[in-house]
Order: sequence, then C-alpha cells, then structure tokens
Amino acid sequence: MSRKLQRMCSKAKQVLKNTNGQGLVEYALILVLMSIVVIAALKNLGDETNKVFCNVSDRLESGK
Repeated sequence: MSRKLQRMCSKAKQVLKNTNGQGLVEYALILVLMSIVVIAALKNLGDETNKVFCNVSDRLESGK
C-alpha cells in the first residue's frame, strides 16, 4: 500500500509541476477579460446610438 501511495504522490507532483498549456490558459483569460470590456463598451455605445436615432426620428416627425 505504501508503494502505491508513493506512486500517487509522485504522479500528483508531476501533474502540479507540468506547465504545458499554461500559456493557452493565460491567453484564454485575457480573451475573456477583453470580451467583457468590449461587451460593456458596446452596451454603452448602443444606448447612446439609440438616443441619437430617437432624437433624429423625433425631429423628423415634428418637422424641425
């Protein structure tokens, strides 16, 4: 049983030391953060654009 436990501990240490794919995870996190920023910006721009078009529409309807 002790030998099996040692192998499991050794394997766990190898997995924790493994850095393959670390860069991919970092790029994925950056992409997620950038996506959140872009979505927030587009939401704000969308609201402002909607206000502008509503003002234009109102002025066209009123004849000014």
